[in-house]
Amino acid sequence: MKKILLLIACFTAVNVQAQHYWNFETATVTSSNGESPNITVSPITLHNNNGSTELLVDGSSSGYDGASGGKAAAASAKEGGFDKNNSTYFEISLTPAPGNSIVLAGISFAAKSSGLGPTNWSVRTSNVSSSLGPYGEDFGAGGLNTDEWELESSAFSLVGAANEVITLRLYGFNFTAPPTAGEVNWMIDDLKIHTDIQTMPIKLKTFEAQSLIASIQLKWTTSLEENTKDFEILRSSDGKTFTTIGKVDAAGNSTTEKSYSFTDYSPSGGINYYQLLQRDHDGKYAKSKIVTASSAARPTDIRLSSVNGGVQLVIFSNTATKGQLILSNLSGQTIENKEVKLDKGKNTIILKGEYPSSVLIASLKTSSESISKKFLVR
Repeated sequence: MKKILLLIACFTAVNVQAQHYWNFETATVTSSNGESPNITVSPITLHNNNGSTELLVDGSSSGYDGASGGKAAAASAKEGGFDKNNSTYFEISLTPAPGNSIVLAGISFAAKSSGLGPTNWSVRTSNVSSSLGPYGEDFGAGGLNTDEWELESSAFSLVGAANEVITLRLYGFNFTAPPTAGEVNWMIDDLKIHTDIQTMPIKLKTFEAQSLIASIQLKWTTSLEENTKDFEILRSSDGKTFTTIGKVDAAGNSTTEKSYSFTDYSPSGGINYYQLLQRDHDGKYAKSKIVTASSAARPTDIRLSSVNGGVQLVIFSNTATKGQLILSNLSGQTIENKEVKLDKGKNTIILKGEYPSSVLIASLKTSSESISKKFLVR
């Protein structure tokens, strides 16, 4: 009997509270086996089959504890090494009840492969917490025995975002000889998926991103908060790898609707992906769904305002560059002339000094452009 253990880092401790079980008398999960009422499970489906076969066949599983016998899920697995898009796989989706997130704790199943069947299996998920993206990482893997039933299992901990649907794929691949199209060469039975449900201490009612002229504004509302600390705003240019770009304090405790907003003044050109990371005072945290908004490459721009002891200039630049910043009055007299180093995106420069109420001209010259704007200093 093969046993494979895989541990994945998780946000919080996992207590297995539910088991979703298929004995494959039908393609749907078997009732009265402890499945969670807060998780809806789809029927099992087969993808990238090599020819046409029936999904459920007489498998007569035996030789291991708990063998149900009867029917099994069957496939005519395609020849070749692992390919997440083209290898043959069984697929199941799990949907949490609103305001919850799914915790996957492991999977077990019995498998039998023919002499022309796959010799390896792998479990992967749609969860994108990995930098490798959907179905890019093994959450369980092992070898397949030929001609007799054998139990396989993998324990892991994977926490989905709030309201995130998680899809699991069980792949079969690698062969000792070319398979025959339309002939069953791989069967599984007594499939069990172990889950927990994590209730969010916050109910996120809405979360949206809106493209403005030179920025992207994020808005979200909550209908319930318990012990909430803050929201980290995460951004990605590919939907896979996210970085923190800001933080907004949370209400703490509230049973009424609360509204929040955050403006990204330095979005990337093209599609920007955003996600909220909500943190509690006790260290727990959860991620929201991902929203998107597009941004065109913005022109270089200058904004000027008065501050205590001087003036503040906010400069938006498309590239990291150097430039010459000149501040003058309407008579052409130069008040400030300094070299500035600009980062891509938003730059804040404060010029100390006494500036009388008047109209000033801010000019910026870089290697690629020159701009000038008038401002009224009060």
